[in-house]
Amino acid sequence: MFRWVTDVERGGWVADRLGPFGGWVGSVVPRGFDAYARVLHRARGRGNEPVRWVEVAASVGTVVHPTAQWWKVARRPDMGRHQGGWPGADPVPGELDPGQLAALVAVLRGFTGPDAVTAAFWEGSGWQTSVLLTARHDGDAGVPLGMRLRRSGTGVGARLRRRGAARTSRGPAVLGDPTPDPDVLVGPMLDPGVLGGPMLELPGRHHMLFAGSLDDVGALAEGAARADVRPFRPGTRTPSLLWPDDRSWCVATEVDLDSTLVGGPRRLIDTVLADETLEALEVSESDSLMVDGDQVNP
Repeated sequence: MFRWVTDVERGGWVADRLGPFGGWVGSVVPRGFDAYARVLHRARGRGNEPVRWVEVAASVGTVVHPTAQWWKVARRPDMGRHQGGWPGADPVPGELDPGQLAALVAVLRGFTGPDAVTAAFWEGSGWQTSVLLTARHDGDAGVPLGMRLRRSGTGVGARLRRRGAARTSRGPAVLGDPTPDPDVLVGPMLDPGVLGGPMLELPGRHHMLFAGSLDDVGALAEGAARADVRPFRPGTRTPSLLWPDDRSWCVATEVDLDSTLVGGPRRLIDTVLADETLEALEVSESDSLMVDGDQVNP
Protein backbone atom coordinates (compact mmCIF):
# COMPACT_ATOMS: atom_id res chain seq x y z
CA MET A 1 0.00 0.00 0.00
CA PHE A 2 1.29 3.47 -0.89
CA ARG A 3 1.86 5.86 2.01
CA TRP A 4 1.50 9.60 1.61
CA VAL A 5 4.79 11.41 2.26
CA THR A 6 4.68 14.93 3.69
CA ASP A 7 8.47 15.27 3.97
CA VAL A 8 9.00 16.38 0.40
CA GLU A 9 12.71 16.92 1.05
CA ARG A 10 13.16 13.25 0.16
CA GLY A 11 12.82 14.42 -3.45
CA GLY A 12 15.22 17.33 -3.10
CA TRP A 13 17.99 15.39 -4.83
CA VAL A 14 15.86 15.27 -8.00
CA ALA A 15 15.52 19.06 -8.03
CA ASP A 16 19.26 19.44 -7.51
CA ARG A 17 20.08 17.30 -10.54
CA LEU A 18 17.47 18.50 -13.03
CA GLY A 19 18.32 20.98 -15.75
CA PRO A 20 16.11 24.00 -16.54
CA PHE A 21 12.49 23.20 -17.42
CA GLY A 22 12.22 22.05 -21.02
CA GLY A 23 12.17 19.12 -23.40
CA TRP A 24 15.73 17.87 -22.98
CA VAL A 25 16.44 14.52 -21.37
CA GLY A 26 18.33 16.16 -18.50
CA SER A 27 15.43 18.50 -17.78
CA VAL A 28 13.03 15.58 -17.29
CA VAL A 29 15.12 12.93 -15.51
CA PRO A 30 17.99 13.73 -13.10
CA ARG A 31 21.40 14.21 -14.65
CA GLY A 32 24.49 12.29 -13.57
CA PHE A 33 23.48 8.67 -14.22
CA ASP A 34 25.73 6.31 -16.17
CA ALA A 35 23.24 5.89 -19.01
CA TYR A 36 19.70 6.71 -20.14
CA ALA A 37 16.92 5.00 -22.08
CA ARG A 38 13.82 6.42 -23.72
CA VAL A 39 10.80 4.11 -23.59
CA LEU A 40 8.32 4.88 -26.38
CA HIS A 41 4.67 4.87 -25.33
CA ARG A 42 2.52 2.52 -27.34
CA ALA A 43 0.30 3.76 -30.15
CA ARG A 44 -3.03 2.01 -30.76
CA GLY A 45 -4.32 0.31 -33.86
CA ARG A 46 -7.85 0.61 -35.21
CA GLY A 47 -8.89 -2.29 -33.02
CA ASN A 48 -7.33 -0.57 -29.98
CA GLU A 49 -4.45 -3.07 -29.94
CA PRO A 50 -1.06 -1.73 -28.78
CA VAL A 51 1.31 -0.95 -31.64
CA ARG A 52 5.06 -0.32 -31.54
CA TRP A 53 6.53 2.78 -33.14
CA VAL A 54 8.71 0.64 -35.42
CA GLU A 55 5.57 -0.98 -36.82
CA VAL A 56 4.07 2.43 -37.52
CA ALA A 57 7.29 3.63 -39.14
CA ALA A 58 7.48 0.53 -41.34
CA SER A 59 3.91 1.10 -42.52
CA VAL A 60 4.43 4.72 -43.59
CA GLY A 61 8.11 4.72 -44.58
CA THR A 62 9.72 6.59 -41.70
CA VAL A 63 12.47 5.81 -39.18
CA VAL A 64 12.49 5.37 -35.41
CA HIS A 65 15.63 6.80 -33.80
CA PRO A 66 16.57 8.13 -30.34
CA THR A 67 15.12 11.63 -30.81
CA ALA A 68 12.27 10.68 -33.15
CA GLN A 69 9.06 12.68 -32.81
CA TRP A 70 5.77 10.83 -33.09
CA TRP A 71 4.16 13.33 -35.48
CA LYS A 72 7.00 12.79 -37.93
CA VAL A 73 7.18 9.02 -37.46
CA ALA A 74 3.43 8.73 -38.10
CA ARG A 75 3.51 11.30 -40.93
CA ARG A 76 1.21 13.80 -39.26
CA PRO A 77 2.22 17.07 -40.98
CA ASP A 78 -0.14 19.12 -38.83
CA MET A 79 0.97 17.26 -35.66
CA GLY A 80 -2.44 15.70 -35.20
CA ARG A 81 -4.80 15.02 -38.05
CA HIS A 82 -4.55 11.94 -40.23
CA GLN A 83 -3.43 13.09 -43.67
CA GLY A 84 -2.12 10.02 -45.39
CA GLY A 85 -0.15 8.87 -42.38
CA TRP A 86 -0.76 6.35 -39.60
CA PRO A 87 -4.54 5.83 -39.24
CA GLY A 88 -4.50 4.57 -35.65
CA ALA A 89 -4.48 6.36 -32.30
CA ASP A 90 -1.57 8.37 -30.96
CA PRO A 91 0.51 7.37 -27.93
CA VAL A 92 -0.82 8.92 -24.72
CA PRO A 93 1.43 11.67 -23.34
CA GLY A 94 2.40 11.17 -19.73
CA GLU A 95 1.28 7.55 -19.50
CA LEU A 96 2.88 4.22 -20.24
CA ASP A 97 0.66 1.49 -21.58
CA PRO A 98 -0.22 -0.72 -18.56
CA GLY A 99 1.62 -3.62 -20.16
CA GLN A 100 4.74 -1.51 -20.54
CA LEU A 101 4.50 -0.27 -16.96
CA ALA A 102 4.29 -3.88 -15.75
CA ALA A 103 7.28 -4.83 -17.93
CA LEU A 104 9.32 -1.92 -16.59
CA VAL A 105 8.52 -2.89 -13.00
CA ALA A 106 9.70 -6.43 -13.77
CA VAL A 107 13.02 -5.06 -15.07
CA LEU A 108 13.48 -2.75 -12.09
CA ARG A 109 13.03 -5.64 -9.65
CA GLY A 110 16.35 -7.06 -10.79
CA PHE A 111 18.14 -3.84 -9.83
CA THR A 112 16.33 -2.88 -6.65
CA GLY A 113 16.97 -4.24 -3.18
CA PRO A 114 14.46 -4.44 -0.35
CA ASP A 115 14.49 -0.66 -0.04
CA ALA A 116 11.28 1.23 -0.59
CA VAL A 117 10.58 3.34 -3.65
CA THR A 118 9.13 6.82 -3.89
CA ALA A 119 6.49 7.65 -6.48
CA ALA A 120 5.76 11.26 -7.41
CA PHE A 121 2.47 12.18 -9.06
CA TRP A 122 1.93 15.50 -10.81
CA GLU A 123 -0.77 17.52 -9.05
CA GLY A 124 -2.57 18.41 -12.29
CA SER A 125 -3.60 14.99 -13.62
CA GLY A 126 -7.35 15.41 -13.07
CA TRP A 127 -7.23 14.46 -9.39
CA GLN A 128 -9.83 17.07 -8.43
CA THR A 129 -12.33 16.18 -11.14
CA SER A 130 -15.83 14.86 -10.56
CA VAL A 131 -16.97 12.49 -13.31
CA LEU A 132 -20.36 10.92 -13.98
CA LEU A 133 -20.10 7.75 -16.05
CA THR A 134 -23.17 6.34 -17.77
CA ALA A 135 -22.90 3.15 -19.83
CA ARG A 136 -25.53 1.64 -22.13
CA HIS A 137 -25.20 -1.97 -23.26
CA ASP A 138 -26.61 -4.21 -25.93
CA GLY A 139 -28.68 -6.69 -23.95
CA ASP A 140 -27.56 -9.65 -26.06
CA ALA A 141 -23.93 -8.97 -26.86
CA GLY A 142 -23.00 -7.01 -23.77
CA VAL A 143 -21.24 -4.47 -25.98
CA PRO A 144 -21.12 -0.86 -24.78
CA LEU A 145 -23.23 1.25 -27.13
CA GLY A 146 -22.32 4.59 -25.66
CA MET A 147 -20.78 6.42 -22.80
CA ARG A 148 -21.41 9.90 -21.54
CA LEU A 149 -18.91 11.85 -19.47
CA ARG A 150 -20.03 14.90 -17.53
CA ARG A 151 -17.08 16.49 -15.87
CA SER A 152 -15.57 19.53 -14.22
CA GLY A 153 -12.12 20.30 -15.56
CA THR A 154 -10.79 20.21 -19.11
CA GLY A 155 -9.66 17.29 -21.23
CA VAL A 156 -10.47 14.77 -18.53
CA GLY A 157 -12.89 12.62 -20.49
CA ALA A 158 -10.35 11.90 -23.20
CA ARG A 159 -7.67 11.11 -20.63
CA LEU A 160 -9.99 8.75 -18.81
CA ARG A 161 -10.91 6.92 -21.99
CA ARG A 162 -7.29 6.61 -23.08
CA ARG A 163 -6.21 5.50 -19.63
CA GLY A 164 -8.87 2.80 -19.58
CA ALA A 165 -10.32 4.30 -16.42
CA ALA A 166 -13.75 4.46 -18.00
CA ARG A 167 -13.84 0.90 -19.29
CA THR A 168 -17.23 -0.74 -19.41
CA SER A 169 -18.37 -4.34 -19.64
CA ARG A 170 -21.58 -5.54 -17.99
CA GLY A 171 -20.78 -3.09 -15.20
CA PRO A 172 -18.37 -0.17 -15.46
CA ALA A 173 -15.00 -0.18 -13.77
CA VAL A 174 -14.11 3.28 -12.59
CA LEU A 175 -10.46 3.98 -11.84
CA GLY A 176 -9.89 0.62 -10.24
CA ASP A 177 -12.95 0.72 -7.96
CA PRO A 178 -15.43 -1.88 -9.33
CA THR A 179 -19.10 -1.12 -8.87
CA PRO A 180 -22.29 -2.82 -10.08
CA ASP A 181 -24.10 0.49 -10.58
CA PRO A 182 -24.67 1.63 -14.18
CA ASP A 183 -24.28 5.31 -13.19
CA VAL A 184 -21.36 6.27 -11.02
CA LEU A 185 -20.38 9.66 -9.63
CA VAL A 186 -16.67 9.80 -8.91
CA GLY A 187 -14.89 12.78 -7.43
CA PRO A 188 -12.47 13.83 -6.34
CA MET A 189 -9.97 11.14 -7.25
CA LEU A 190 -7.67 11.95 -4.33
CA ASP A 191 -7.99 13.06 -0.73
CA PRO A 192 -8.23 16.90 -0.82
CA GLY A 193 -5.84 16.98 2.13
CA VAL A 194 -3.13 15.52 -0.09
CA LEU A 195 -3.88 17.97 -2.89
CA GLY A 196 -3.58 20.81 -0.41
CA GLY A 197 -0.54 19.37 1.33
CA PRO A 198 3.22 19.69 0.82
CA MET A 199 4.45 19.33 -2.76
CA LEU A 200 7.80 18.50 -4.28
CA GLU A 201 8.43 21.65 -6.30
CA LEU A 202 10.37 21.03 -9.51
CA PRO A 203 10.83 23.39 -12.47
CA GLY A 204 7.39 23.82 -14.03
CA ARG A 205 5.77 21.00 -12.02
CA HIS A 206 4.58 20.30 -8.47
CA HIS A 207 4.27 16.69 -7.30
CA MET A 208 2.72 14.74 -4.46
CA LEU A 209 4.94 12.03 -2.98
CA PHE A 210 4.00 8.50 -1.95
CA ALA A 211 6.28 5.84 -0.48
CA GLY A 212 5.74 2.21 -1.34
CA SER A 213 7.23 -0.79 -3.08
CA LEU A 214 7.57 -2.02 -6.63
CA ASP A 215 4.57 -4.23 -5.87
CA ASP A 216 2.55 -1.05 -5.38
CA VAL A 217 3.78 0.32 -8.69
CA GLY A 218 2.88 -2.99 -10.32
CA ALA A 219 -0.62 -2.64 -8.87
CA LEU A 220 -0.93 0.65 -10.76
CA ALA A 221 -0.52 -1.28 -14.00
CA GLU A 222 -3.50 -3.40 -12.96
CA GLY A 223 -5.60 -0.45 -11.81
CA ALA A 224 -5.56 -1.90 -8.29
CA ALA A 225 -3.21 0.41 -6.35
CA ARG A 226 -4.21 1.44 -2.84
CA ALA A 227 -2.93 4.05 -0.37
CA ASP A 228 -3.31 5.12 3.24
CA VAL A 229 -5.47 8.07 2.14
CA ARG A 230 -8.99 8.03 0.78
CA PRO A 231 -10.06 8.54 -1.84
CA PHE A 232 -7.09 7.31 -3.86
CA ARG A 233 -8.15 6.36 -7.39
CA PRO A 234 -5.12 6.55 -9.68
CA GLY A 235 -6.40 3.98 -12.17
CA THR A 236 -3.45 2.88 -14.30
CA ARG A 237 -1.77 6.26 -13.97
CA THR A 238 2.01 6.23 -14.45
CA PRO A 239 4.02 7.98 -11.72
CA SER A 240 5.63 11.17 -12.96
CA LEU A 241 8.80 10.15 -11.12
CA LEU A 242 9.91 6.93 -9.46
CA TRP A 243 13.12 6.15 -7.59
CA PRO A 244 14.46 3.74 -4.93
CA ASP A 245 15.78 4.86 -1.56
CA ASP A 246 19.37 4.37 -2.72
CA ARG A 247 18.74 6.69 -5.73
CA SER A 248 20.53 4.26 -8.03
CA TRP A 249 18.00 4.85 -10.81
CA CYS A 250 15.10 7.12 -11.66
CA VAL A 251 12.14 6.79 -14.01
CA ALA A 252 10.53 9.99 -15.32
CA THR A 253 7.27 10.28 -17.26
CA GLU A 254 6.67 13.92 -18.18
CA VAL A 255 2.97 14.66 -18.69
CA ASP A 256 3.54 16.35 -22.05
CA LEU A 257 5.86 13.74 -23.57
CA ASP A 258 4.95 10.48 -25.30
CA SER A 259 7.92 8.61 -23.88
CA THR A 260 9.29 7.67 -20.47
CA LEU A 261 12.92 8.21 -19.50
CA VAL A 262 15.00 5.87 -17.36
CA GLY A 263 18.35 6.87 -15.89
CA GLY A 264 20.58 4.45 -14.03
CA PRO A 265 23.58 2.13 -14.11
CA ARG A 266 24.77 0.72 -17.42
CA ARG A 267 23.45 -2.80 -16.74
CA LEU A 268 19.96 -1.55 -15.96
CA ILE A 269 19.78 0.54 -19.10
CA ASP A 270 21.06 -2.36 -21.21
CA THR A 271 18.28 -4.53 -19.77
CA VAL A 272 15.66 -1.88 -20.52
CA LEU A 273 16.95 -1.56 -24.09
CA ALA A 274 16.78 -5.33 -24.59
CA ASP A 275 13.17 -5.67 -23.44
CA GLU A 276 10.92 -5.90 -26.50
CA THR A 277 7.79 -4.91 -24.61
CA LEU A 278 9.35 -1.60 -23.65
CA GLU A 279 10.62 -0.54 -27.11
CA ALA A 280 13.41 1.65 -25.76
CA LEU A 281 16.28 3.57 -27.32
CA GLU A 282 19.42 4.91 -25.71
CA VAL A 283 19.60 8.69 -25.29
CA SER A 284 21.95 11.17 -23.64
CA GLU A 285 21.31 13.93 -21.12
CA SER A 286 21.55 16.60 -23.82
CA ASP A 287 19.22 14.98 -26.37
CA SER A 288 16.16 17.02 -27.27
CA LEU A 289 12.69 15.48 -27.15
CA MET A 290 11.00 18.68 -28.23
CA VAL A 291 8.64 18.90 -31.17
CA ASP A 292 11.43 20.02 -33.51
CA GLY A 293 13.96 17.53 -32.19
CA ASP A 294 13.55 14.99 -35.00
CA GLN A 295 16.15 15.88 -37.61
CA VAL A 296 15.95 12.55 -39.45
CA ASN A 297 12.36 12.15 -40.63
CA PRO A 298 11.07 14.69 -43.16
